[in-house]
Amino acid sequence: MDPTTLSEYCIYTIVELATLEEAAREGTPHTFNEGKPWVTGHALLEKARGAGLQMPVLLGDATIAVVSCIGACSRTLPLP
Repeated sequence: MDPTTLSEYCIYTIVELATLEEAAREGTPHTFNEGKPWVTGHALLEKARGAGLQMPVLLGDATIAVVSCIGACSRTLPLP
């Protein structure tokens, strides 16, 4: 990721380590499901996209809550 194309905001969420490891082994974009809507995250992603920026997503291991992976958020589902 080019730091000059990143939004000033990011999404942080916790994911099980096995899921993070599997995604890293595959080396391709991965979908993670969250239990509740990312209301603010969705709004900030839309704002970043409008400015031509990417929004970082930080993924932490659920057992130790430390950032384990960094990527770019490509999609959030709008609220129903």
